Amino acid sequence: MNKLKGFTVIELIIGLVIAVILIAFATSPIRDLMLRMRMSDQANLFHLDLNFARQEAINRSYSVAVLPNENWTDGWIIFEDKNDNGLLDVGESQLRESAYTNQKITIADSGTAQPVVFTRFGNLKTPTQRIFNLSHEELATEKQVVMAASGTVSVHSHSTSNEI
Repeated sequence: MNKLKGFTVIELIIGLVIAVILIAFATSPIRDLMLRMRMSDQANLFHLDLNFARQEAINRSYSVAVLPNENWTDGWIIFEDKNDNGLLDVGESQLRESAYTNQKITIADSGTAQPVVFTRFGNLKTPTQRIFNLSHEELATEKQVVMAASGTVSVHSHSTSNEI
């Protein structure tokens, strides 16, 4: 007698149900991972642009400023600030403009709406540190870009969750 090899319809349906359940469990962690990676990308871009502005101020021996567009979430421009007023004036060159912004990631300043200005020595024009919080409405963690008064820039992660 000739035996047929293969799967029955019931076996195929059970296999599909198991695959759907596994995919459903894997989707949420993968999505969170992608959101955290996007926030890390934005924080790293901001960090690199601030370091670029600091280095340009040292190389050019005059102030370089980083000015938000409408707000920091909408991007920023980096320019020579030869007259130390924090504004891009006639005769001052724009050095760079942020290319990546994600409207779902908000960037909040530590309370001051002033531009970031690096002096020719690489330190901040203001004698206090600046902290920028990057957050996403769907994540319980946020990134902080911290600038010391000396001009050094660092990125930190911390949880915004109140759960114990």
